Amino acid sequence: MQQADFDQTVSAQWQHFCPVVLVRFDFAKHQKYLSGLDRLVSVTFEPSQQSVLLASSQPAARSLADVMFDLGSEPASQVQLDDALGEMVNIIAGHLKTALALNDEMTLPNKIWPPVNVAELIMQRDSLGCLLFISHAPVYVMLVKDAGALRSAAGDVE
Repeated sequence: MQQADFDQTVSAQWQHFCPVVLVRFDFAKHQKYLSGLDRLVSVTFEPSQQSVLLASSQPAARSLADVMFDLGSEPASQVQLDDALGEMVNIIAGHLKTALALNDEMTLPNKIWPPVNVAELIMQRDSLGCLLFISHAPVYVMLVKDAGALRSAAGDVE
């Protein structure tokens, strides 16, 4: 899969729920946003061990939960935030599975806590990733070619 195809697949799924801006990610220029990505969830394809990681800021998670659960002015609960991100990573993973023509099974979405160092994962060579903004709130989605690298960077996976 090429970077442009990955970007299109990921941003199209977000557009169903929230208006997003896709940004050409430049590590030096955008590194400042990575520390705000403190809500992480992943889906792994088995047996290939590729993973889709969604790293979101709290405001972006709130925006997504507001739309998914039609909350209006009511604040999203922790469960709703987790469910919204889990559903989004599942949707994205399903579309990537089709685009990659994988026959793999997909795991259920896994919340990663404590958050991994997203910058460390981004610097791995065999991954695709894209940076999106919901208003001014960042979201980073990546396809990690080796879920072992994700597990080794993560603390507990729920």
